[in-house]
Amino acid sequence: MPRHTENDINLISYLAALCLTFSIIESSLPHALPFLRLGLANIPLLWALDRLGKRDYLLLCLIKWLLSSVISGLIASPFALVALSGSAASALAALAVYSCASRWVSLYSVSAVSSFASGAAQLAASSLFLTGQVMRLLPLVLAFNTVSGLITAFVALHLEPAESIEIDQGCGKEERGRGWILALHALGLLAILLNDSLILLALSFLLSLLLCRLSGRRIRMWFYLAGFVCVVFFNLLVPSGRVLWGPVTSLALYEGVSRGLRLIALTALSQPLAGLDPGGKGLLARTLAIHGQLSQTFFSSEGTLPRRVRAALEQRVFRQSTAGGKRESLAAALPVNLLLAALCLLSLALRQM
Repeated sequence: MPRHTENDINLISYLAALCLTFSIIESSLPHALPFLRLGLANIPLLWALDRLGKRDYLLLCLIKWLLSSVISGLIASPFALVALSGSAASALAALAVYSCASRWVSLYSVSAVSSFASGAAQLAASSLFLTGQVMRLLPLVLAFNTVSGLITAFVALHLEPAESIEIDQGCGKEERGRGWILALHALGLLAILLNDSLILLALSFLLSLLLCRLSGRRIRMWFYLAGFVCVVFFNLLVPSGRVLWGPVTSLALYEGVSRGLRLIALTALSQPLAGLDPGGKGLLARTLAIHGQLSQTFFSSEGTLPRRVRAALEQRVFRQSTAGGKRESLAAALPVNLLLAALCLLSLALRQM
């Protein structure tokens, strides 16, 4: 397997950084429903089809998913699984159509098919931790994703990324000490995954919120409440157990509350991980450095939205400093991490009884 040259790494990093930047831009735009988005972050993936080989294209999609999940603070939550399934389906569909039929179909078709595949895969993954009832949304999601794929292709054809970029690499040493943070978080995640007790799941959620606070992450309670209500609602659509009142049944309600608490606890525990810096001069660190400067150029530019996007795309020189930029410190949250680890051991003990 051939090794990547410096130019290959720069190109993959640049396109991945553009994916992150377009995602930030889209998040600042109004959208009717949280799960129905245009998918502007896929624009650089369309540009990459004729700039990267198949292996590098899949690597680009993987980096896009990984860093997007980390930055959003959802890497250890079920939402990351949903995003991964959508990214994988979209990438494979785009490569298949582009490789086999690029002479006969346009970029619009490639984008529409990949977006269609992404919507179907994400809904199927969502049904794993919700219920099969979410598949009722399939016609709506597929219709929206197909239209959004056409819009994404239109924007991609009317914009152009920089043909070549320069990266001035700074000097410094790589930061250490992330291993114990990740290990303690892994125990906390196990505590949530192994718990069947509503009390322990609620306690895990509260400890995760405290960890968010101690690590400097903003707590958006409306987001957790919306996720919890959504999970409970879909579970109540499948009656199970004795009737409590109206369409509400006992087992369906218990299952919905249990799944809802597990979802929001995993999501809250994922948030502090967004502050971890990969460090070094590798692909991930380079991508984040370029993304930071692209975002700064976009938000500091004046004029209309298209003008600001073009200003970011015209940037060709970037600086990567490995001296260790601002990093959220989780050391102060050590007691909370230890409590979550203790919950993990308690959960294991209860499962053996």
